[in-house]
Amino acid sequence: MSSVRDDLRCIVEKLPRSKRCSWQYWIHMIAMFSGMRREEICQLRGSDIVIIDDISCFRIVADSKAGLKVKTDSSSRIVPIHSSLISNGLLRFTTDKLSQDNLWGFKRYNCTGDYGKKIGNWYSEFNREFVTKDPLKCFHSFRHTVANTLKQLGEQELVIAELLGHKNESVTTGRYGKKYELSRLQKAVESL
Repeated sequence: MSSVRDDLRCIVEKLPRSKRCSWQYWIHMIAMFSGMRREEICQLRGSDIVIIDDISCFRIVADSKAGLKVKTDSSSRIVPIHSSLISNGLLRFTTDKLSQDNLWGFKRYNCTGDYGKKIGNWYSEFNREFVTKDPLKCFHSFRHTVANTLKQLGEQELVIAELLGHKNESVTTGRYGKKYELSRLQKAVESL
């Protein structure tokens, strides 16, 4: 049985890097280094790559006019972009994209308005062919891996929750406490 590290290494080595289907590489790398949900990544627009306090970030928002949705209110958030994504060219890739256009050129394709279902199917086939036969390992496993890695590194649960877009139920830190400073979130992301 292969380890999570072995699986991730294999994914990075085997993901196709073509200009025509750039999503095959970038969507999965973003998931690996952010823990973002599949649909959150698939609906990113050029305007959702932002710089705040000199930190490059993904902005995850609901926008009913643009057809963008989030799972819950706490899912709307800012996630710092890992330096590995930047050094591999993500920001160069996104600079020529129009601000309101989908980064991957996706159009909503079904009545539920999902971008990501086809991507999940593609990844499942890729994963079974090149990485593992384990049917429990799927696109959502990236999210589990990010959460578990941060936990094993000793990261605070509330930092992990904020990065993943989970609600903080605490009155003290959820209601009265503000969101973490981006520099704190960036530190956690960079530990991946």
